Amino acid sequence: MGFSPFFFGATKNMLNKRADKLELLRIAEAVALEKSIDKELIISSMETGIAKAAKSKFGQDNEIKVLINRDSGDIEIFRKLIISENPENSNTEIRLQDAVILNNLYKDKKIGDEILQPLPTFDFGRIAAQTAKQVISFNVREAERERQFNDFVDKKDTILSGIVKRLEFGNVIVDLGRTEAIIQKNELISRENIKAGDRIKAYCYDVRREPRGQQIFLSRAHPKFMEKLFIQEVPEIYDGLIEIKSSSRDPGSRAKICVQAVDTSLDPVGACVGMRGSRVQAVVNELQGEKIDIVNWSEDPAILVSNALSPAEVQRVNVDSERKKLDVILTEENLSKAIGRRGQNVRLATKLLNYEINILTDQEDSERRQIEFKEKTDNFVKNLELDETLGQLLVAEGFSSITEISHSALSDLAQIEGFDEAIAEELQTRASAFNEAEQEGLYKQRVELGVTDELAKMDGITPNMLVIFGNNEIKTMNTVLHKANTRGSADHGWLKANHTFSFANYHNPERMHFGVLRVLNDDTIAGGKGFSTHPHDNMEIITIPLEGDLEHKDNMGNGTVIKSGDIQVMSAGTGILHSEFNADTELDVKLLQIWLFPNKKNVTPRYDQLPIRDLEVKNEFYHILSPNEEAQGVWIHQNSWFSMGEFSEQKTIDYKLNSSKNGVYAFMIDGAATVEGQKLEKRDGFGIWDTDSISISVEKKSRILLMEVPMVI
Repeated sequence: MGFSPFFFGATKNMLNKRADKLELLRIAEAVALEKSIDKELIISSMETGIAKAAKSKFGQDNEIKVLINRDSGDIEIFRKLIISENPENSNTEIRLQDAVILNNLYKDKKIGDEILQPLPTFDFGRIAAQTAKQVISFNVREAERERQFNDFVDKKDTILSGIVKRLEFGNVIVDLGRTEAIIQKNELISRENIKAGDRIKAYCYDVRREPRGQQIFLSRAHPKFMEKLFIQEVPEIYDGLIEIKSSSRDPGSRAKICVQAVDTSLDPVGACVGMRGSRVQAVVNELQGEKIDIVNWSEDPAILVSNALSPAEVQRVNVDSERKKLDVILTEENLSKAIGRRGQNVRLATKLLNYEINILTDQEDSERRQIEFKEKTDNFVKNLELDETLGQLLVAEGFSSITEISHSALSDLAQIEGFDEAIAEELQTRASAFNEAEQEGLYKQRVELGVTDELAKMDGITPNMLVIFGNNEIKTMNTVLHKANTRGSADHGWLKANHTFSFANYHNPERMHFGVLRVLNDDTIAGGKGFSTHPHDNMEIITIPLEGDLEHKDNMGNGTVIKSGDIQVMSAGTGILHSEFNADTELDVKLLQIWLFPNKKNVTPRYDQLPIRDLEVKNEFYHILSPNEEAQGVWIHQNSWFSMGEFSEQKTIDYKLNSSKNGVYAFMIDGAATVEGQKLEKRDGFGIWDTDSISISVEKKSRILLMEVPMVI
């Protein structure tokens, strides 16, 4: 919402000509009423704006205070001064005797106290008046946004209705009367035709303070939207007689909702369907024809999954509650019904139950059971030196591992048909001997792999897990190794990328980040290609070209070339649009792109770039990035230090961390080196934390990047 031109025009007129000062108060009152904000805030904003404008007249070193009389509209301008014995700056300090001359009331003041010196009124020039206008406008706009936030924060988790005002890049802006809300493109029902002027309902899933743009976020694709519609249409749900237990949606196509009757005399499914389907049809119509399955809730997962997979008829269900896994067995003719078109039915059922659902035909289940039976039998026959009949007998009795045999009661084994106490005792002896030998073997493997005792002592860590850790180069509690050949990769033709951490289509939950280090991409961009204009927000983005030059453009007006040997940083903050392009049609560009979570959100976007070569120290690490604006290198909004080192000879270096809360991620760009005993080669990455320093031994010509980052986001 804009501000009345009359407001600012009249204000400027009064500031310049000092005409009818009461009119100033009337304007403040009118604006406060129009914007539904406090009149006092408007006047305070005027005071702040006039004070800022006055600095252009009296000097920026002065601390100006403006007072507007709330009754008469008179404007008084003062300069704040500190009483000092020997003033050094006349703009900020004053002697006590001079303060008393200004006002006899200051005679009781002492050294260090603050006084106000009246300043003469003046006619505001165009620039000063514009400055005041900007400050007032900003403060009023922020107050209006705060009021909007307070008005709607309680509307979260409700359905809101409004008029579609406009469409922006696929997003829908909704007029809610006193403010606007946004339905982002991914929160719309697919293939939904929405036009400006349409009345629309949506679920309010978030209300938050944003530096710009909408604060109220709506969704028509959220499962809660369907649930809220059912609450509106079904009185029994509204009254608490029927509970909605869970829901899942494929927006615009199909949905499932699970209900339970608190009053056992009620039919929850029938109540939700309504007379001749009237209630569910009303919801379906709002969801643009989305088919809805209403599922009767059960505490038994087997019954619940049978209901959820309707219309498929389930024969039997194997439940693994510990791993939240369900094996659903059905006939061949019911298989397609259970899975649904493109797996839709089982996918929605999985979300509904929050269980992993494995669909099997009765034949597949039989084959699987036979395979499992044979594997268990072979294990007993081979490792306990039994004949096949005894092995089969043990499996038939429910034993699945040798450990179970060694830990079972002797009497339970002796009761098996064909067994006696002597056989049972011998069986347990062999099982115990096998377990001891296996544990000893795992211990030797763990030691050979270099896995420390400290890691072995952690709760929940088994010997087998320690061997797996060792094979994956995890040897201590405070280190992590990412070999170059274990990174995620993507080949888009024009772009070849290697992802150290989970990124884009490479999803690895074990590699989400290293502290605040979120992304480390090793990219190659073909000649004449690049990334088109795309957005970022609230991320510190560092680009280091290793070979070739990269052109950069952004919506802040920056258009530069990032050369090989440069470092660029973008603080995306509240939001930035930029593009990166390889202008050379023949040569590839090779670069590192690194993302860090910032320690301040919603900062003003900024850009910085400098040549690393200007900082280089041969055969030493040198800082290329830090949190300090005054230090060498570029700076970012994070307590992080990046160091680069190029080494031409064998050398040992000790790197001391700048903060005890930080860890170091060493990335071997080229060459080979040993970091804290870990051998690294080209493009290997090694992270270490809970240490004050690290030791690095360079074996041959190498280029190393050290990224010291906070470990807590």
